[in-house]
Amino acid sequence: MTTFVHFDVRSEYSMGESVVRLPELAAQASELGQAAVGIADSNLHGMIQFYRTARRFGVKPIIGMGVPAYTNDPSCRARLVLVCMNDEGYRSLLRINAVGQRNETAHGAVPLDQVLQNANGLAALSGGQLGLLGRTLVAETGLDAFTLAEKFRSAFPERYYVEIARVGRPNEERYIAAAVNLASDLGLPLLATNEVCFLRKDEFAIQKIRSCISTGELFENENRRRDCEALQYLRSSDDMASLFKDLPDALENSAELARRCHQDVTFGAALLPRGALPEGESENDALRRHAKLGLEEYLKKRTPLPRGKTRDDYRERLEYELETIISMGFAGYFLIVEDIVRWAKSSNIPVGPGRGSGSASLVSFAIGITGVDPLEYELVFERLLNPERVSLPDFDIDFCEERRGEVIEYVAEKFGKESVGQIATYNTLAARAVIRDIGRVLGKRYSWTDALANLVPSAPGILLQQAVEQVEQLRRRQQADEDVAEVLELGKKLEGLIRSRGRHAAGIVIAPGRLERHIPFYTETPSGTAISQFDKNDVESAGLVKFDFLGLTTLTIIDRALKAANVVRGSKGEPPLAADDIPLDDLETFRTIQQGRTLGVFQLESEGMRRIIADLKPDCMDDIVALLALYRPGPLESGAVEKYIQGKRSKESIKYLHPKLQPVLVGTYGEMLYQEDVMNVSRAIAGFSLGEADLMRKAMGRKDPRIMKELREKFVREAAANNVPKPLAGKLFDAMEKFSGYAFNKAHAAGYAVLAFQTAWLKTHYPAQFFAALMSSCMSDSDKLRACVAEVRRCSITMIPPNVNASRARFHATASDRINYALAGIKRVGEDLSEAIVTARESGGEFTSLFDFCKRVTPRVPGIALDALVKSGALDALGGRGAAEDVRPRLLSMGERARLAAESSASPQKAGMSLFDETAERETALEVEATAWTPRQLAEFQQEVIGFRLEGHAVSDYVDELSHLGSLSASQLVRSVPEAKMLAQIDSIRTSLDRNKQEFARLKLSDHSGQCDALIFSGDWSRVRENVELGSVVLLTGKVGKDRRSDAFLLTVSDIVSIEEARVAARVRIVLTLNASELTDESAATLVSILQNWLGKGREPILEIEQDGWVLQIGVG
Repeated sequence: MTTFVHFDVRSEYSMGESVVRLPELAAQASELGQAAVGIADSNLHGMIQFYRTARRFGVKPIIGMGVPAYTNDPSCRARLVLVCMNDEGYRSLLRINAVGQRNETAHGAVPLDQVLQNANGLAALSGGQLGLLGRTLVAETGLDAFTLAEKFRSAFPERYYVEIARVGRPNEERYIAAAVNLASDLGLPLLATNEVCFLRKDEFAIQKIRSCISTGELFENENRRRDCEALQYLRSSDDMASLFKDLPDALENSAELARRCHQDVTFGAALLPRGALPEGESENDALRRHAKLGLEEYLKKRTPLPRGKTRDDYRERLEYELETIISMGFAGYFLIVEDIVRWAKSSNIPVGPGRGSGSASLVSFAIGITGVDPLEYELVFERLLNPERVSLPDFDIDFCEERRGEVIEYVAEKFGKESVGQIATYNTLAARAVIRDIGRVLGKRYSWTDALANLVPSAPGILLQQAVEQVEQLRRRQQADEDVAEVLELGKKLEGLIRSRGRHAAGIVIAPGRLERHIPFYTETPSGTAISQFDKNDVESAGLVKFDFLGLTTLTIIDRALKAANVVRGSKGEPPLAADDIPLDDLETFRTIQQGRTLGVFQLESEGMRRIIADLKPDCMDDIVALLALYRPGPLESGAVEKYIQGKRSKESIKYLHPKLQPVLVGTYGEMLYQEDVMNVSRAIAGFSLGEADLMRKAMGRKDPRIMKELREKFVREAAANNVPKPLAGKLFDAMEKFSGYAFNKAHAAGYAVLAFQTAWLKTHYPAQFFAALMSSCMSDSDKLRACVAEVRRCSITMIPPNVNASRARFHATASDRINYALAGIKRVGEDLSEAIVTARESGGEFTSLFDFCKRVTPRVPGIALDALVKSGALDALGGRGAAEDVRPRLLSMGERARLAAESSASPQKAGMSLFDETAERETALEVEATAWTPRQLAEFQQEVIGFRLEGHAVSDYVDELSHLGSLSASQLVRSVPEAKMLAQIDSIRTSLDRNKQEFARLKLSDHSGQCDALIFSGDWSRVRENVELGSVVLLTGKVGKDRRSDAFLLTVSDIVSIEEARVAARVRIVLTLNASELTDESAATLVSILQNWLGKGREPILEIEQDGWVLQIGVG
């Protein structure tokens, strides 16, 4: 019989306090022969994972929590370990946790009286030397300790334990002696723990470093906070018996408590809130009624039906889905989602046509949750709900990004704020970050640590061991430098540990009743939103259904563009359009896509996607759906893209491994593109039901060797019974298994293909309105704005520069289909100030002067914002007559005085002065002279505050000066050239690793003629990278050839120099030697005038005047 059980074990979920990973804890406890183990984190984040892993290793899991409690003074909180003895105890612990999270006095801590009132089903450990009782005992206030222990004994009869530990703390034995005496006097049981923070004795240094990462302290700092001692590891029962041989009852009591704990956590039972229904109508009846009405309404409007479909097909599919949904108990879930989506649409909040597997359901389409007809796109319902494996449905709903918060507010109001919460996520110590953390904690130089971290590839999820294997330079440094080896070794032990917690970007959980009746939650402030302490997977395990409400910028763009387009349509007497009214067979839109004019088109705008589009020439929605599945690493690397395109071009090239595959793969030209194809092939070849097929698809994704072996045998056996030869069946299974690693969800692709086409349609038919909406969505992204402005010009749309008397906060299209630049698109201005400017203009008319502007805009315009408005040209209309190079420096010089004058204009002395008199007086006082800006200064200031030039191109400033170099323009890269120079601006930089794990770069370049690509191989990249800066103008040398990936021409770069270096290197020095006796004032003035005209064109004129053997050199500037 086990004589000792660890109770007070903290895991990595006690962020910063422990390096114990729960699977390793269960494995180690099992290896040590311990029948049970109890965790006591400061939260319940890891509860479900712990329960499952412990059971898997044959260890009894005991759920506990280290609760920060206090008596009278919240600042004197101390730890109290509460242990769930049964399910009632778990419910009590949830209530206690909720009290702490809503505590206005001491957020996160729990008043002792609340603990005592919720003691049912719980055992309590005093918390040891640092607990409430321990601190009282060590402080030698014996009467207080006696009184406190009596309170606990009364609330926890035969369930309160005086906790003791021998881990090497100061005054430890003194505390134990006092605790033993108190326990003896009151008849309380002692219980020994080891307050575990790490698993093995040699992991203490790892724990100390983890603690320092959290606190920001240095490892070598002797005065740093000590959260853990060197002996707080998972000791064996024998070790503990030796350590407490003088107090054997303290060990036996731990085993006895473990035997008394009987909490079973049940998984899978769905707990759904109930919505309001008509009297006498059940959820099942309501769903049937809504779905049938919705379908019949659709069938009336849809003429003709999709090819090969009948009304009976729709009705039969609807009935099958309804039967499945109702039999699985999910009618209520569908009704909840329907209600939320209906409310959003009635509130004019844009909702997406479908995301994820939800689009596969005809019921969801009929009741308005989704906007994609699943029969038209051959979508498989079992992707959402599988009747052969009960799992919760999972609807992901896209809402307009700006108004998603309103949807969440509605849900909280509808179901009660106390029943609605968000979902936890965890940030872990990733490979690069952990190197930086360890370097900082060990006191390494930042430059040293940063250089080491940057050697780790930035691939998501990469481990340090993988990085060492992949990157030769990192491997060499590890072998040659002990400090590097130490940091990497420590990093391998720490990476993956939880660093912090956060909230899921989209997940919402709705409980039937108060949240704390079902799951633990935390809050960031006492009155803040409840956030489940479980992540999305554990929330579902606890029986609560999560709803993913995502904010999608594309919906905002479509909504804004349609509103602007409907203004135009209204002016022409045309009816307004909704997104659902956009025809998905519009030929002009397909031409736009086929021509690769897809910048700004959802999901289709990347360079690689445009290359596939050029080959595929999509002419139907099925092609758009396929594009979204094809443009991913798996299909690109497997050759599926080329086979699909070839099949579309030539039906004769399509080959099927077996005739039974033809009906299920004809739509994808014989290729498997989607997860649904795996299901349909297994159904056609092996006779699987769609439910069985979905189980096989999921199993292939998990790649469990044992399960895969069983599945393969079953597939081959059933295929043989279906007259498919076993060798061919085995070949097909292997192909499906390989394909499943990158198969795409067709339901998701269909929903997003609709959005892609809607944005392409708007770009085709209402380009000015579309681009105004698109640019309003990316005002803080200068690179994206620059690309949009270039595309706007290519579409022959005029871009009107910013103007405080015409611009709005966002970009907007004028009645003449021109686009006014947004005030909020100017750096340092922002949307709030932009809205204030527009409000002042609309209420008081156009601004007449700088003083008038500063006086009327409230709140006052900050100095940096005023400077930015001036430099952008937005205040040109307020600077009087003259060119921009004269007006803007004058306004800039007047700016601060105008601001101060506006602030003082409200003084009592001015109370009787008319606005006209005051303005005239102020304007006279503000007038100043200022040096005119050069055209280059004008452009550079505009680039500073907008991020690029609205007029002209940065390269144009240098074309004349460097024309003698014979450089090519972007538009001239149409043939191979063995050696070429190019003057260009760097618009984007993308680095990757080549097959030798060396970094190389791809650049996007532009000049006045257009854009092109450049490639810099690793050998040259390491040499020239310091001259490569985003937005800079450079002179590139290299050769022009075809890109193997796109078949387009690009520049393979061998050298890059900055524009400053290029100008200096290209400068021509001209020296004229004159005899002073022959030089008159008139001829000298004429000569200087001629030479000055050469300035700025790569020439440096010098006059040498010779007289009496002396030579005087004069630079002409």
